[in-house]
Amino acid sequence: MRNQYNVNPKQKVTVSVMAPGDSARQINGNREMIELLATCTLKDARPDLPPEEKASRVTAAGCEIYIEGLVDESAEKQRNAKRREELQKQIGAMRGRLGNQAYTSKAPAHLVKQTQDQLAEAEAELAKLG
Repeated sequence: MRNQYNVNPKQKVTVSVMAPGDSARQINGNREMIELLATCTLKDARPDLPPEEKASRVTAAGCEIYIEGLVDESAEKQRNAKRREELQKQIGAMRGRLGNQAYTSKAPAHLVKQTQDQLAEAEAELAKLG
């Protein structure tokens, strides 16, 4: 995320992590090491953490990570709007492909399944973007 937003590696950021129970315990148990290595302040790590409104989000190792202070809000809104457009186009194309009887009947089953999985992932990402 630092590279994506051109944030200096030495700049300390505030991080919150929504993680499953065991992962949250491991994160909290290694708080000092994480803060040192990631140059961050770990605000919270727990399974029921609500999303931070003004934070950038990234998913890693089954955890949702919220990083505060990386970008200004207008730039983030533009980036999200652009990503929503891309996802809507992809979703439209995949729905069209899956709605085409010729494709679903002639394509190998693994390709149809792959398209269905990609559609589900794109829809989930679009839902997260709001």
